[in-house]
Amino acid sequence: MEMPNMPLNVKDEDVVVFLDFGAENVFIGRVVIWLDKETVPKSVENFRALCTGEKGIGTLGKPLHYKNSIIHKAIPQFMIQGGDITDFNGSGGESIYGQYFDDENFKIKHETSGCVSLVNTGRPNSNNSQFFISVVPCPHLNNSNVVIGKVIKGFGVVKEISETETKNDCPIMNYRIIDCGQLKANTDYGINESDGTQDKYPPYPDDFDDLNEFILLGQIDKLALVLSRIKNSGNHFYQHQRYFLAARKYKKAIIYYNWCRKKYNEQDKEDNGNGKKIENNDWINLDSLKLNCLLNLSAAELKQQRYKRCVEICNEVLKSDRNNVKAIFRKGQANVALNNPELGLECFERARRLEPHDRKIVEEIRKVKKRMNDYLNIEKQTFAKMFKN
Repeated sequence: MEMPNMPLNVKDEDVVVFLDFGAENVFIGRVVIWLDKETVPKSVENFRALCTGEKGIGTLGKPLHYKNSIIHKAIPQFMIQGGDITDFNGSGGESIYGQYFDDENFKIKHETSGCVSLVNTGRPNSNNSQFFISVVPCPHLNNSNVVIGKVIKGFGVVKEISETETKNDCPIMNYRIIDCGQLKANTDYGINESDGTQDKYPPYPDDFDDLNEFILLGQIDKLALVLSRIKNSGNHFYQHQRYFLAARKYKKAIIYYNWCRKKYNEQDKEDNGNGKKIENNDWINLDSLKLNCLLNLSAAELKQQRYKRCVEICNEVLKSDRNNVKAIFRKGQANVALNNPELGLECFERARRLEPHDRKIVEEIRKVKKRMNDYLNIEKQTFAKMFKN
């Protein structure tokens, strides 16, 4: 994942704010934003005050506060949009200066990902509380939307929201700002997880500075420890039947693994193969960890009735381990739930050939055969009635 270009030096007196995002009332990560008070002071003050909520109630009778507002638009490879603090659907909003305020200037350009920019109504001088965060450079918005700052931590959270499933660009899942405020610059920005589990790491690896050092020094044991702790956190939530959170942890471990693989390959290429090596046997251990996370993720998705996603994950496992019985079995269960009993039976039969004495597999075969037979009997009765009439 490409991180946005950062301000070269965040000074202690700079304005830094945060937005804590939740999905279905579950915390998913903090986005930390540096605001350019030197270039657009009036616009920055509006955004800062809306983060703290210090201005109280606005002229429209709603709190002048981003807290509890939603992301009402998400477009992959473009941006996420929120900040409608009055109507919560993109049709409203209010600034601390009144319903609208003027375009301050267009000096800062949309030249990187992670730009925080004001949303207007499509005409000049119509800014309110709405904003968007770019996922890619957006030069076509230069001189029409006022850029006020950049994401300095938590860009992975922005990218995740931008890629969520939508209907007419509106996220199907409810993404909400569950908390927001101002932070002291150049301090601990509070981006690490703090959910009471072993996982004390940022939601996305780009924000975990030590990971680069682990890779540079070939410290495979430390990489493995990080991945294991994240996976164990997923197991904790799975055991407590909190499957959405469990799935997030397994996904996180996989994202961390993929990031480490990519960084190591890039580093090895830069060093012409002369850098600190991570041996193949060590990668095999990490590969196994990733495979276990994929299997656990398939189980969590199955529990959430996300059957298509479960099939996709099982297929990913089977690419590297074609005879993995758990993946074959869960793929069968998901296919049956998707009303594809023939495909489900095919998976169960294949699993039985690999594990002929597994009672769960035998029982699933019995159930799906009965289901298929019951369906055939109903069809026969239906046709018999049709011809009888």
